[in-house]
Order: sequence, then C-alpha cells, then structure tokens
Amino acid sequence: MRKDNIQKLVLILFVFCFKNLLAQDKEPIFLSTSDNVLKYLKVISEKDFLDNRSNLTLKIEEIFKDYHYFPKKQSLIKTLGSFDSDMFDIYSKDSILIKGRNKDILIYNYMSKLDDRDFRFVESVSEYSNHLFFLVSGYETWDSVVVNLEDKEVYSFPDIPVLVNKNEYLVVSNYYGEGVFYYFNRATSKVLWFDLANFDIKDYYLKDREIFFQLVSNDNNSQTYFYSLSYKD
Repeated sequence: MRKDNIQKLVLILFVFCFKNLLAQDKEPIFLSTSDNVLKYLKVISEKDFLDNRSNLTLKIEEIFKDYHYFPKKQSLIKTLGSFDSDMFDIYSKDSILIKGRNKDILIYNYMSKLDDRDFRFVESVSEYSNHLFFLVSGYETWDSVVVNLEDKEVYSFPDIPVLVNKNEYLVVSNYYGEGVFYYFNRATSKVLWFDLANFDIKDYYLKDREIFFQLVSNDNNSQTYFYSLSYKD
C-alpha cells in the first residue's frame, strides 16, 4: 500500500474515533425539562457533592419516616371518614372526587374487562402535616394526588412528594431507569422539573435551598455525573 494511502487511512480512522468520542461525551442526560430548569442547574465535582453533604439542615429520609400510612386493605370510605372535610365525594368502588379551591381531581379505581393491562387503583394513602397523599398506580405507571386539608387545595405529582415546608413540595424518583425530578412552590406557582434519559438519580440531598444530585447511567455504571440545582426565588 502506498504511503499516501496509508496516511489517508490513518486520518480517516482518527476522525472516526474522534467523532465517536464526541458522541459519547454528548450523550443526552436530560430527556425533557421544564423551560426554566436548565438555568438553575450546574455541573459540580464529586468532591463538591461529598463536601456539601456535611451538616445537613433537612434530611429527606427523616421526613418520610413521619408519614403515617393507612392499612392497604382499608377502604377509602373508612380512611376518609376520619377527616371532617367537604372536599371528598366518594363514589362506587372507592373512586373519589376531590374538590379543591384551586381545582378538582378525580381518583378512580377500575379494571378493564377487555384488557388486563388497563387498570387504575389507589395503592396507598398516607398522612403528614395536615396533608393526605394518594399513590395511584396503573400498568407500568403511577402518580400521586396530594390534598392540603388546611388550605383545601389539591395537587398532582409524578410520585409521592416530600413536604419541604408548608409551601414547597419535592419529588425525586426513578421510573424504569429514568430519573424524575419535580419541584412545586404553591405560594409562587414556581415549577421546576426534568426527566432523565437512561439515567437514575442514585443519590440526592438538600442544603440551604439547593438540591444536589448524583446521576448514574444504566448502560455504564462508571458513568456518573454530579449536579446542583438552586431553587431560590
């Protein structure tokens, strides 16, 4: 093979490998986001992630421990009977209409006779800080409905949220290999969210109104990214 042809071949292989390397570096992490969330996100180092974890003022796992779960086999009629509220209209088969000042949400239980994958049911009901949390499941899907009993409002979320304070709700979850983040401030109506593309949120924590994430690829466990998100108004 002539020398100039060998040089051309080497150059072609180099360009091919370089393009592949760039493609790997540009692997999409965020499948979809709210319009404003990216301006709050920043890439951080693993050292920053670990260093900021000390002296946490708010521990998510401690809040979730205080959620009181009602017995799973207990009917919604019995569960809601202990709450003196005109927000609930209960129908047959434990379907329930929640009437909030801000909007109405219908939670319905059903199972199709034609398709065994077409169903919805209330998987759990929990209570915390004058709120009710309904986890509603279907075929390979779930979401949650949250009732603010004090202010008579109702909201929907992609999973059970942690109640950060009386106005702020936070969801961090993983859905079939895709991480989910959702933040809602009812006082300001501020919403921040993102879905990940084949990445799980392996670890996260809150500190001084900033959320820190560890994102891990489901294709390559060694591929890990660290982010922080400041949600200050």
